[in-house]
Amino acid sequence: MKRGFLNTGKTNRIRLNDLSQGHPTTHRSGASPPEHSDANFKLSSFSRTYSRSPYIVSADHRVLDTTSIHFLFHPAPSADLVFVDTLPNILLFEAFMSRLPPLPAESPPFIIRDCGHKGVGVFARHAIGRGDLIIRERPVYVSRPGIVTSSGTFYESALAGLSVSAQSSFMSMRNAQPPVVGPILGRIQTNALAAKPPFGSEVKSHYPALFPRLCRLNHDCTPNTHYSFSTETFSGQLFAVRPIQVGEELTLGYVDLAAPREIRKKGLRAKYMFECTCSTCELPVEQALVSDIRRREIARYFLKMADGKKIPDGATLGEAKQLIQYARDEGLTEALSILLVSALRIARRDGNYEEELKCVVDSVSCVRALEGNEAMTFQAMARRFGLTPGELGQVLDSEEPIDYGRFRPLLR
Repeated sequence: MKRGFLNTGKTNRIRLNDLSQGHPTTHRSGASPPEHSDANFKLSSFSRTYSRSPYIVSADHRVLDTTSIHFLFHPAPSADLVFVDTLPNILLFEAFMSRLPPLPAESPPFIIRDCGHKGVGVFARHAIGRGDLIIRERPVYVSRPGIVTSSGTFYESALAGLSVSAQSSFMSMRNAQPPVVGPILGRIQTNALAAKPPFGSEVKSHYPALFPRLCRLNHDCTPNTHYSFSTETFSGQLFAVRPIQVGEELTLGYVDLAAPREIRKKGLRAKYMFECTCSTCELPVEQALVSDIRRREIARYFLKMADGKKIPDGATLGEAKQLIQYARDEGLTEALSILLVSALRIARRDGNYEEELKCVVDSVSCVRALEGNEAMTFQAMARRFGLTPGELGQVLDSEEPIDYGRFRPLLR
């Protein structure tokens, strides 16, 4: 999931910097954070405490209605997460989170350390297998998309009820935005990943979320991990899309990876203020041109899939298979997954059983790389053949050619 998504939408925008006077509030005043936090940030003079347990604060007591913004600091009293949304959604979210058990303790297979000109990065502590879960964590900050405000006090209020450790994890993230954006909003715009709330929302776009560890990953145009968000556990997850060696840096893609090199580099310079020097961008000229051609062709195919088309107009199986090979050559696992499903549908349309079977198996293998052994389709395939997910993973990850014939029952 690329970063920077929260700046692209123009709909569902809620303006907070020009609020008019509303009805007087009867909620108790709460102009300072709870004692436990010893916070660096203070609630604004217009904020009021709506509830102490759960700890909910209205962003501006002068306007209180169903669309006004509130801050939920969860769990009370020592909050490590703030959820920013309208009051009805805040209450739904708190009810959901209060039922969730804590995430299981983990022994992280990575370390976060200095990496020179890139600042800090995340590095493998030991070998990590394809499809392995690397990180699972809950965000420290989640916000309704489309909020528009120039007020720094709004964002300070959004952090004021967090514990010191949660505030520190937020403020230790890099801010690549101009000073006019502000230190808090700048960190949100620089680091946010996508989250989806556990309730139906009138907002169709994803919610920007910041994670203490997931947001530490640096960019690569051929990343070795994939980020996804689990609404069921309200956690961000990171999976290895290929084997990762000891000491290797873990990376994500910040921009459209199907774009050619100069467009990717331009986007990274404009948004994140750095020059990409990944191995893909540093390819010799002739190899870089080949890479650009492959990625451009994949992008063109995706463009033809716009508007929900399952099969692009005029698409052939030969074309899809060529693009699948391009995605493999470029190490673009997410693009490969999409292309395999498209090829599967084309093969089914053409009555080509053998190619359909190959695409089914390969696409499930690809899903495992993107979503791990817990992926429902991968677990269903394992059960179908009386294997554990680990055993099926060994079959699909073997250096030997896959015996597709053993999977024939999948299409019966």
